[in-house]
Amino acid sequence: MVCSPIKRFVELYDFDCKNKKESSGLEVTLETSEYISSPSIYDILIHTEKFEEAPGSFVTFTPGTGASKGSVQFCTRVYTYSDDLDLVVFSRDANFKYNFDLTVNEYVVSGLDNEEEDADEFESDLSSSFGVETCQCSSDFTCYSTDETPTINQNDSLELCIKGTITDTNEDGDTSSIDISNFSVQLSAGDIVYDAVMLGTDTWEENTLTLVTEEGDMKRISTPVLAQFFTEGHSNMNIGGQAFLNFVDSRGKAETVTSLSLVVGLSVNDKNVCFQRLIRGARSFF
Repeated sequence: MVCSPIKRFVELYDFDCKNKKESSGLEVTLETSEYISSPSIYDILIHTEKFEEAPGSFVTFTPGTGASKGSVQFCTRVYTYSDDLDLVVFSRDANFKYNFDLTVNEYVVSGLDNEEEDADEFESDLSSSFGVETCQCSSDFTCYSTDETPTINQNDSLELCIKGTITDTNEDGDTSSIDISNFSVQLSAGDIVYDAVMLGTDTWEENTLTLVTEEGDMKRISTPVLAQFFTEGHSNMNIGGQAFLNFVDSRGKAETVTSLSLVVGLSVNDKNVCFQRLIRGARSFF
């Protein structure tokens, strides 16, 4: 499989990136919405002739100065997009605020303020600090300890819990709020593959036999285990998938993707072994 390149985009929002704005015709515009370069570079255009009309509501005028003095505030959202997954992989918001004075012959800008996390440092933190805890769990979302983890019998369901985790804090000592916004879960052994939960456009999509419930920031997945896992004589089953983590801390908010994995024991009885041998023997005649 040849993976398509990750695309980078930038969008214009009001301050704090709450509401998306049009990319043209406003007092603040972006010269381009798509770029491939790294580090990410994009141009912001300020149109002073539109300040008085302020169609984008980015401008606030100082009382008593008419339309000559004030401030401009806006936000940009930079994100990377994967065509293969049809999903946003990473995003970062940046607030901009500055003061202007149009009463002098020259256009004077002062008090420029830009709040944005350094991309390289932020992405490094993503890969080193965040992950997904994956475990077999009970109906009350409690993970079993290693020596208590049950093996799965035929006709039993797999009860799986996943939760976003942080391994350390940032340089300021702040912790983060982490949420799994999208994820997939796949059961496999040998040539047998079963997709219990798939990545969706906005959030996860479980199949008709699977139930996903939530408690706080933990997700619980209950899904049947295919009989083929037992009739083929497998003693272990691999759990794999991907999870998209949304997190917020003092530096901003972003999204990253990580993998989840777990090995689950299967209870194989003598009847299953005999049935497997019978099937193999029957195949040898053809």
